Amino acid sequence: ISGRNVSCILAVLITLLIAGTPADAQQRIGATAVVANSVTGTLGSEFRRLVVGSPVSKDEVIETGPKGSSQIIFADETVLTVAPLSKIVLDEVVFDPAAQDGEFVISVAVGAMRFISGSIVAKKYRVNTPTGIVGIRGTIFDLLVDQSGATTVVLRAGVVTISNLANVSQVISQPGQASTVTSSGAAPTPPTPASASVTQKLKAVAGPTTTASSSALKLDI
Repeated sequence: ISGRNVSCILAVLITLLIAGTPADAQQRIGATAVVANSVTGTLGSEFRRLVVGSPVSKDEVIETGPKGSSQIIFADETVLTVAPLSKIVLDEVVFDPAAQDGEFVISVAVGAMRFISGSIVAKKYRVNTPTGIVGIRGTIFDLLVDQSGATTVVLRAGVVTISNLANVSQVISQPGQASTVTSSGAAPTPPTPASASVTQKLKAVAGPTTTASSSALKLDI
């Protein structure tokens, strides 16, 4: 992401986060920078189609269609790229820009994504899946969750930890290596180079991370 584009998106987020009532501002946690084809957000009983610049909120469920994809930028500069046929819940994102601290928790039910961590202290990030938990230490990684809930993490930069629900974990510290948790009780596999099959499934998030600039200013708030 270029510095100019990050500055633009963050300026939009500041406006987004302070607009409306205090309750609204507390719930808004980021905005879409890229939207392709069918991408939806569901918050409680409210369902909407997302466009570039749409704000996203705590507890919102983001879903992409068969050809849908999106990139979401959060207030702490975390960037989430979401592949087609994915479902993600934005559980908790709290950020204090003065302290550069907060908490970031999302749940990935199914699909693929690329995660680039932002300014929050690394141990405060967590990504939940049906079979495991991903802990982050200043990281770029790809995540694949299949229909059975099996979870594969591929490290791109930094260090990441993958654990099953019994808290048995593997640390991945070498870029390009992957570990998989096949079920909630299965131990994560030792890190090895990502397979051709996993690499193919992650193609949708493997390109360079980009953002919209001027179009991201058109917020629906």
